[in-house]
Amino acid sequence: MKTAYNEYSIQYGRHDIYRHQSTGIARRTFDKVYLAMARSLDPVSEWTYQSPVAEQSRFGCGNMAGSVGIFCEWGAQYEEYIVVFGVALPPGEVSLANIEQIEDVVRAIDARMAEYLGKPLESGD
Repeated sequence: MKTAYNEYSIQYGRHDIYRHQSTGIARRTFDKVYLAMARSLDPVSEWTYQSPVAEQSRFGCGNMAGSVGIFCEWGAQYEEYIVVFGVALPPGEVSLANIEQIEDVVRAIDARMAEYLGKPLESGD
């Protein structure tokens, strides 16, 4: 019998952190640059996590060029930081097991950012 975590098929992932000179610059960069680039990624109905720490965040998935797979990405603004985490999945549907695995990583990022920024981590459920 397989568990949900044995069924996920994340091919690779990446995690980037960008620090800006101020929260205002990070907010404008997230709004005007990140969200413009992420607009090609479609919202996923199974994604329900909302960060209790980030000022704003977005999650979406889309087909990679040449239909070689699906790329899912979560981006968030934390004060003067913009954090981006993305994964590649094989072609086909995005499974609930994949979404749960991605959410686990995003929750860990949230916890680390909360600790780093000295903010309490409240339940986002």
